[in-house]
Amino acid sequence: NYIGMAVSKRYIQGYKDKTFKPDQALNRAEFATMLCNISTLKTKITNIPAVNNFSFTDITSEFNYANKADILKLANRGIISANGDKFNPGAKVTRAEVVYAINKLYVEIKNAEIKTPTDGIDEINVQ
Repeated sequence: NYIGMAVSKRYIQGYKDKTFKPDQALNRAEFATMLCNISTLKTKITNIPAVNNFSFTDITSEFNYANKADILKLANRGIISANGDKFNPGAKVTRAEVVYAINKLYVEIKNAEIKTPTDGIDEINVQ
């Protein structure tokens, strides 16, 4: 059961009324929250340098399940898209946005893991 596994790992939490809505479209705030809840990514996301400085005026108490800090962490690192001061948290997340975010995370994490060319080299002889 994938839902049970995701709940046990705290990737997803369900809604305040203690339900899951697997047939309901996932919105951008829910997707951002789920992405940040993947424990193996938390530190890695934090280590990606910020490239934006969004603040978002449209993440209101209506989206109380979404952690604004997590959304800002992802958006400011360019992992999820934004439109100026708007995040559009209630909009359905598109397949393209999901693929982009996962690909961007993969590339950023791999880049962070690549060592500099001189790691492990004590001396370089230039002739």
